Formats: sequence, structure tokens, C-alpha cells
Amino acid sequence: MFPLGVSKGLEIQTLLILAGRAIARACQWYDYRRAIQLLVLIVLLFVAGGVASLFVRRQWPFIRTHLTMAAGVGTIFVYCLLRAADINHVELLGPDRSTSAFLWPMEALGLVLMLFGSGKALASRYSAASFEAGRGQQ
Repeated sequence: MFPLGVSKGLEIQTLLILAGRAIARACQWYDYRRAIQLLVLIVLLFVAGGVASLFVRRQWPFIRTHLTMAAGVGTIFVYCLLRAADINHVELLGPDRSTSAFLWPMEALGLVLMLFGSGKALASRYSAASFEAGRGQQ
């Protein structure tokens, strides 16, 4: 979440895109950028899939008990992959359709799910009786 917030605030994504364009023009492969973008996206999907698989295996006990929060993290993960495809102009839905139209609701849904899941986790950890006593459950 923090890296996403920093990226949005500083517009790092725009800077990276502009730097990539400048490098592509300087190295004379700007005309082949679509094929390279698709290749980078495919590599990103494989790496992200491996990282997600490893994460799920290691965190399965937590995921099993915090499904709402895990759904939010998964939604944000898929959002990031679709956003990467959208930035690289890979038309996943056809030549005239973009994923941009539903990306912001997807991002918002993921954040709401994580917030709701966090609230549920806190509510189950701290009961009303423990708040009255001035301490949480140990």
C-alpha cells in the first residue's frame, strides 16, 4: 500500500514512462516498442504469479482466517497487473477497448475490502469488555 501511495503522490509512473521512451528512442528500438512491451508484460505476469504462489503458500494460515483482507490484497494485485497492461497499451479486451474504465473501481474495491478486513480483525481481537478494562486481549 505504501509504495502505491508514494508512486501516486510523486507520479513516479509518469517519470518511468518518459524515461523508457527516451531510452527507446536513443537505442533505436522505439519502433519495436509494442513487441517489447508485450514481452515485458509476459515476464511480469510469470514473476508476479510465482511471487503470489509463494506468498499464498507461506501465508495460508493467515489468509484462511482473514478472507476479506486477502480478497482485498488479491484485488489490488490483479489491479496492478491490469494497470501494467494498460500502461503498456496491451489491449486485453480487444483493439478498441481499454481496461481503464474499470480500473479505478477495482482499486477502490480492493482498498475497501482491506479496510473492512482490518476492521473485522481488530474487532475480533479487541472485545468490548477488554476496551472497558483498558486493554486488548493478550
